[in-house]
Amino acid sequence: MGEKKYKILYVDDELHNLTTFKETFRKEYEVFTALSGDEGLNILRKEKDIALIITDQRMPHMTGVQFLEKTIPEFPDTIRMILTGFTDIEALIDAINTGRVYRYITKPWDENELRITLKRALEAYELSQQNKKLIEDLIRINKELDQKVEERTRELKQANERKDELLGMVAHDLRNSLTVIINFADLLRKSLTGRASQREMRYLNIIYDSCYQALELIKDLLDIHAIESGKLKLTRIKTQLDSLLKENLEKNQYLATTKGIQLVSEIPENLPPVYVDPRRIHEVLDNLISNAIKFSYPESSIKIKAIHRDDQIEVSIQDQGQGIRAEELGTLFTKFGRTTTKPTQGEISTGLGLAIVKKIVELHGGRIWVKSVYGKGSTFTFSLPVAKEEN
Repeated sequence: MGEKKYKILYVDDELHNLTTFKETFRKEYEVFTALSGDEGLNILRKEKDIALIITDQRMPHMTGVQFLEKTIPEFPDTIRMILTGFTDIEALIDAINTGRVYRYITKPWDENELRITLKRALEAYELSQQNKKLIEDLIRINKELDQKVEERTRELKQANERKDELLGMVAHDLRNSLTVIINFADLLRKSLTGRASQREMRYLNIIYDSCYQALELIKDLLDIHAIESGKLKLTRIKTQLDSLLKENLEKNQYLATTKGIQLVSEIPENLPPVYVDPRRIHEVLDNLISNAIKFSYPESSIKIKAIHRDDQIEVSIQDQGQGIRAEELGTLFTKFGRTTTKPTQGEISTGLGLAIVKKIVELHGGRIWVKSVYGKGSTFTFSLPVAKEEN
């Protein structure tokens, strides 16, 4: 294949100039000539891919600048040059401002200088075409990538939904089976007390504790699945939070007593009601209080406090435990988020509880946060909006 021949349009009302230009450059370029701006526009529309326009400025009916300005909307990529004398300074400025002129050529033009100018102008045109093609290719590739990402995202979403459905079914069946094992293990422990050997009772206790821990993990997994799939339904009722808090403290008192920990209540009697799902708020309290007990030392105390602040009720659980390192606080409310702080008597933690608590509190329109001093203890606080008064 031969070297590409670019198309050039030269517009001038003097036939001699057109003839000379075409004769000079016809071997290097495909040259088109026109005696007027209108004729030049017709040639541009017919040929489409003309790379360079050269026009004389002083022409009757339509000046060079006016002609170039008319070419811009239809042929924005074409390179434009104008022939002008040194006395046409205003026309030159006009050409630069309105005609998007690449450069001007002084009359009379010098053949060698013009040849170099044409070469550089067409190099600029070729570069602009390459850039344009590159941009078009990038747009096309991005569009294809977006489509592939969308398809892959849809496939992953469907796979995740199938996985979640399977997880839910398996966890549900495991929960039922473990509940049966736990109940029978507990029944055997009670019925064989005093009759079974110490070794046999230790085995029964291991069976009971292991199944109970597995059941807690399954419950947490089911809760996380329900929350993330949007299937967790809240049954909200108007609730006296002070009564709910005291009820929960009584339920957790046994766990605290077995570890020699005192639960201190600072819950006022006159708290305004909240609009919550009591079962889910019990779940929040169970998790936060049991965590405080797990990570506290025996013979310490845990303070449960509630205050009414503006349109919120804030509930805080403050322990005298080990505290949490500052750099680890950011992982607390994430799934399977763990810190280097360990339960003081080897208790088991699933790493899901605080993630569940955060979701439940936020679903109620509240928020949760923590303050901790490493080596001194932690305070977990959550807020719930006060129930709006009915008109």
